[in-house]
Amino acid sequence: IVLSGPLQPKEVVALRARVGGTIAGLSVDRGSTVRRGQRLATIRAAGIVSQAAGARANVAAAEANHALARQRLEAARTLFTAGAMSAIERQSAEAGYESALAQVAAAKAQETSAAEAADYTSVVSPIDGVVSARTRRDGESVAPNDEILVVVNGRTLDLAGQIGVDDAARVKVGQ
Repeated sequence: IVLSGPLQPKEVVALRARVGGTIAGLSVDRGSTVRRGQRLATIRAAGIVSQAAGARANVAAAEANHALARQRLEAARTLFTAGAMSAIERQSAEAGYESALAQVAAAKAQETSAAEAADYTSVVSPIDGVVSARTRRDGESVAPNDEILVVVNGRTLDLAGQIGVDDAARVKVGQ
């Protein structure tokens, strides 16, 4: 049976910028062998790393406010039980505690989001393979979704071939 058609790597991955910025430390070129998880470049994105640091600081501040609100609530409960505080003042302390708890949750969510964005500044290979294309250079600006590199794993190849109708009946799985 004669079969003709293109032979292509099964795994082809285009590595794209996930944030806008300037490429730095692009350490590979066309033909370079790369490993899964290897950092291939960094994108210097103004403000993203500092946003992550600011988010961590906001978590610390929210946790400190939460601890203070907890102390105030405990004191308010003690004073209310002793008859030295009104129900309104105790309820106000409870509301302050619940608000501080919500602020901690919001700050932690912001921290997670900022940390994810900071992680996007690393361009990492998701597969073992070889760089087949490099479309950017160090110092170039990129926008989100701009292609930087293409990595292929040539260990397994796919053949998209065509055969004649007469030969189709003789083709079996695994041939």
